[in-house]
Amino acid sequence: MIKKAICLAGGRATRLYPLTQFGISKQLLPVYNKPVISYSLGTLQKMGYSDVLIICADKEQLAMYYNYLGNGAKFGMNFQYKIQDKPNGLPEAFTIAGEWANDADRLALILGDNIFIGDQNLDTVANTIFTYKVKNPNDYGVATLNAENELIDIIEKPQTFIGNDAVVGLYVFTREAVSIAKDLKPSKRGELEIVDLIKALNEKEGVDVCCLHDILWFDVGSFDSLLDCANLVRTIENRSDKKLGLQEI
Repeated sequence: MIKKAICLAGGRATRLYPLTQFGISKQLLPVYNKPVISYSLGTLQKMGYSDVLIICADKEQLAMYYNYLGNGAKFGMNFQYKIQDKPNGLPEAFTIAGEWANDADRLALILGDNIFIGDQNLDTVANTIFTYKVKNPNDYGVATLNAENELIDIIEKPQTFIGNDAVVGLYVFTREAVSIAKDLKPSKRGELEIVDLIKALNEKEGVDVCCLHDILWFDVGSFDSLLDCANLVRTIENRSDKKLGLQEI
C-alpha cells in the first residue's frame, strides 16, 4: 500500500500579528521547544506516512521550512515542497499535489497548524474524517451523524445548533480526492470548500467518521490556543518520558 500525505502550511496568519508580522510562518512559531509544524508532521509520522508534500505560501516560507526540515531524511521521511501563492481553499492542495499523488492508495491531508496530543490510533482506512466535540460549533464545519455514526451531512459554520461534532484539520482519502478537487466550484466565499469535497467523496465512495475521544486537538490560530498548547506540551514532556512532535531517527 502506498501512503502519501500533504501538509498545508501556507497562509499569512494575520490573526497572530505582530508575531507573524515580519514574514515568519505561523507553523514556525514555537510550541514549547519545537515549532508548530513539528507536531502536525509528527502526527503523520506516527500514522506511518513517510512521503509528505509540504505546501507553503511563497519562496521565503519554503526556504524557512527547508532550513528546519530539509528533505526529511533525519526524520526517516521524504519531504517535498510546493507553493500555493494564493489561498483558494483547502481542496486546492490536492490539485497542487497533482501527479505526485496519483499512485497513492491512501492520501492524507493535515493542516500545519492543527496539533493532536494523545494516544488514540489515527492510522485509519481511507476515506475517513475526524471529529472533535466542541463548545462553539458555529465556528467550525460540523458533521451530522446517524445512530450508526455514519455521515449524513456537513454544514460549514452552522447558525443554528445541529450538533457539536466539529470536523478537524486531518483527513484520510483515496486518490479520488484529486479528481474531485479538480471539478469543484468555488463557494460564495470565493474558495473551494473541503466540506464540498467530503460530500462528493461520500456520495461516490463513502466516508467514515472517527471521533477523537482520547486526543486533545488544538487549532493554534490564536494567542490563547498557542499558549495553552505550549503549556500542555511542557507539562507532558517534563512529567513523563514522552517526547511530542517530529522525532529524529
